[in-house]
Amino acid sequence: MEVKFYDTVNDELLKFAVIISQSNGKWVFCKHKERDTYEVPGGHREAGEDIFETAKRELQEETGAIKFEIKPICVYSVTGKTRVNDTGEETFGLLCFAEITEFAKELHSEMEKVVLMNELPENWTYPLIQPKLIEKYLQIEKQSYSRIQMVAKQTIEYIKKIIKPGMNLLEIRKFCEEKLLELGADSFWYWDVGAFVFAGDETTVSVSGKQYVTSDRIIGNNDIITIDLSPQVGNI
Repeated sequence: MEVKFYDTVNDELLKFAVIISQSNGKWVFCKHKERDTYEVPGGHREAGEDIFETAKRELQEETGAIKFEIKPICVYSVTGKTRVNDTGEETFGLLCFAEITEFAKELHSEMEKVVLMNELPENWTYPLIQPKLIEKYLQIEKQSYSRIQMVAKQTIEYIKKIIKPGMNLLEIRKFCEEKLLELGADSFWYWDVGAFVFAGDETTVSVSGKQYVTSDRIIGNNDIITIDLSPQVGNI
């Protein structure tokens, strides 16, 4: 059994979609009615169906997900005979990740139940395939997290060089958010605020992001400045 990963392939080659899922920090696994093993939700593409729609449909059918965010991760292939591939030829699928925030009360599929796990299971339905998919997902997430952390560090270094007494905190926030986007962030994860900026005695105050408004304050000569950034790329 061989599993390979690709950035992309021709769309017509994609025959199935698999969705690595989490809910409230726990892994989401399905147990089929006819098996005593656990598997990641997924399934085959229907005729004329967009492959990303396949992923969303299979997630909803097999987990009962009602509210969720889903994104493509990469393409993968499996070469070798499996329960659903008698020929053993290389077949291609789309690997996705979903964060599920609400489930239906009942399942209406071949799945007996959905289980939320703190740790990965030992009894996999596809032990030679799906653990490798999760390993790939974790690797990609780690790389993406490192990149976005670097964006934040570079923005702080940039601001350190230009910040000075007489500047307004609104200016500092604007400069920070523009730099974050320039360096590769595509959004801001905390209430769409990219930079929380405080000066002087404000640095002792904790402010919820939802109600946060940058103060119209001028930086003084002896002010201590606190800047908290929240860059995001692809929900990371």
